[in-house]
Amino acid sequence: MDFHGLVKKFEVNRPLLNWEISRQLPPSQPKVDKPWGQLSVIKMNSTYLECVDKFFADKGILSAYGLTASGIVILFVLATLIGTIEDWSRYASYDKRASIFFLIFVSAICSGAFLFFRYMFSKELFRFTHYPIRFNRKNRMVYVTRLDGTVMVESWDRLFFTEGTGGDGTRDIRGHRLAEDGITVLETFALPVYGSKKSAYRFSFWEFVRRYMEEGPEKLMTRVEWTIDISDRRESFWQGFQFHYLDAASVLGAGAVFLFPVILWYAIGRWIAMHTSKIPVWPAEVEAACQIEPNDPYLVDREHLPPPMDKD
Repeated sequence: MDFHGLVKKFEVNRPLLNWEISRQLPPSQPKVDKPWGQLSVIKMNSTYLECVDKFFADKGILSAYGLTASGIVILFVLATLIGTIEDWSRYASYDKRASIFFLIFVSAICSGAFLFFRYMFSKELFRFTHYPIRFNRKNRMVYVTRLDGTVMVESWDRLFFTEGTGGDGTRDIRGHRLAEDGITVLETFALPVYGSKKSAYRFSFWEFVRRYMEEGPEKLMTRVEWTIDISDRRESFWQGFQFHYLDAASVLGAGAVFLFPVILWYAIGRWIAMHTSKIPVWPAEVEAACQIEPNDPYLVDREHLPPPMDKD
């Protein structure tokens, strides 16, 4: 799990770091041999590639923890209050004063805990189901949905792509929108796939995007497992469960089955998060700039499934 950029916002209005410059990913230079869609593609065609955001795969985890912890806090306060009321008539004057002070202390501590957990699950509930990113290879523009639902628009050739690092040591791929000086970071977004620095696949989706923009979709058709059908609808509970199970299986293999209760808990949090959130809608000007040609031979979406995945 890496929520850097969602809970802790990316740092902006700052100069590029030397580490970022040393880890730059020039779009003209291949990073790995094999690109891979990595369960992140919503749509692909000759005009644009649309993918999910970095936080989509883990969506529901913050909600599961936040809602559960908040519920425990509320139940604890209620139990303490009810117990005090029931025993109030048997208390001496000193015990009554002590009970009042104890209730105030418990309420203060629990209120702080409740506000913290509410802050955590508010990052997923009543927001957007996902924050899609579009890479338009015809006009060479990139459209990124911000957390508030507005859209950042920037030229592919002006974005500065680099490897980023989260607080827990995970690595992701970030795109920086720079000021005219070419050094000041104005905005940052992350591609959907992240992993440890030892992961052999952490650059695979970057290579998928890079080749799409530089070479086109033809050779990428067999590098997509399947598309995520969420462009205008919410995923089902089962689809959400699969995302969390596949994430666990990628680390534990068959051992993921032993985490069934935890995965189910995450899936419930994901379902709640998805069904309290709005489905994002691209602005009319973005849709106008992303028109698909009739009979596009490289169309991949829910109605045009990709060919079998190339496993080599």
